[in-house]
Amino acid sequence: MQPSKRFTNKRYWDVVLKEEKYFQLDLSNLGTVSNKVALDICCGTGDLLVGLRILGYEVYGLDFSQTAIIETKKKLPNLHIYQIDLNKDKINLNQKFDLITLQNSIAFIIDKERVAMSIKEHLLDDGIFILKTLVLEKEEYEESIMGLSKDISITQHDKKLIDSVFGNIVSESIVVINLRDGSGALSTTTVYTKNKGGL
Repeated sequence: MQPSKRFTNKRYWDVVLKEEKYFQLDLSNLGTVSNKVALDICCGTGDLLVGLRILGYEVYGLDFSQTAIIETKKKLPNLHIYQIDLNKDKINLNQKFDLITLQNSIAFIIDKERVAMSIKEHLLDDGIFILKTLVLEKEEYEESIMGLSKDISITQHDKKLIDSVFGNIVSESIVVINLRDGSGALSTTTVYTKNKGGL
């Protein structure tokens, strides 16, 4: 599934990320670090990368959009950032990370299990992966109260598939969002660790 033009528009995401708490990944629990490396997948215009760098991480970014990459480089000129289409390309950075984040974009990835496995391969043994996404309570609905279509949400089946790749959930926070058709979506933030012993 490719995102609609609305979801690849910088202005759209800048507005949504500022106004909707459901989409903001809270970094306050991470604390400051030194000598740690983070990767933000589907990093968009780089706001999360800026926050991670402030905490002390050496940061890397991946995104599909050349426009987003240009905007991110304006904020972080010396950033390691790569253009990648996760529906066609494999993540292959020859680097392991202490922290990998993916927010609000897993729904656009067709083979979620393949990408989750690739993320796991890029984690250090004691590294963590944070996934923030909307998860549908029902398989189908019309449109959310925020005016967002279902193509930015994943099904509970997809979420369980990702959970099974990692097997180790450290924590999960869930906020229920009421939708116009009476159903709901869950704004979830899940923190995973890579099991010792590797894949």
